[in-house]
Amino acid sequence: MQTTTYYVIEPTAVLRELAASAEQAYVAQSAVWHAQEHDRIGPEYSAQEVSRAHWMQFIANLIGDEREPATLGKLREKCLALGFDGCWRVTETKIGGDAKELMEEADAARAFLKERGVAAP
Repeated sequence: MQTTTYYVIEPTAVLRELAASAEQAYVAQSAVWHAQEHDRIGPEYSAQEVSRAHWMQFIANLIGDEREPATLGKLREKCLALGFDGCWRVTETKIGGDAKELMEEADAARAFLKERGVAAP
């Protein structure tokens, strides 16, 4: 049997703050990567392999040209000092749903809460 494993890579609050202060907020965006998993041989790529690949790509994107802004160099130095775990969190999941289904379920939940006299958030 073959299933899909999703790796959700989220920036830490520290990375988001550092990137924003360096005016490079775009580098602290979430990513989702997926790999196939076979029941007899395991996943195509492990969370550790995906993490390493994401880290390499991230650091490479922080390398500017010879006229890079000083803030980019400082951001790169801070990120290298923090390491992957200081900058990113990885969650592994085997499920993912259609957002349309979520919206429909939320509508039903809203109606249920209203019927019970509970204010919907």
